[in-house]
Amino acid sequence: MQSSLKIEKECPQCQGCGKIDHKPCSACNGKGNVLTEEGQSILNYLRNSIRLSEH
Repeated sequence: MQSSLKIEKECPQCQGCGKIDHKPCSACNGKGNVLTEEGQSILNYLRNSIRLSEH
């Protein structure tokens, strides 16, 4: 069983180059990609899990 989960996509602000007018893109912090909705959900789940395990 193969599952394809896209957690990142090309930044729509800078079209994946990471810069706008020779400055780092504020939407992707200069990385050229941003999290998808699924990626953000996974990140939130992991952050919450870590917080719970620290208490």
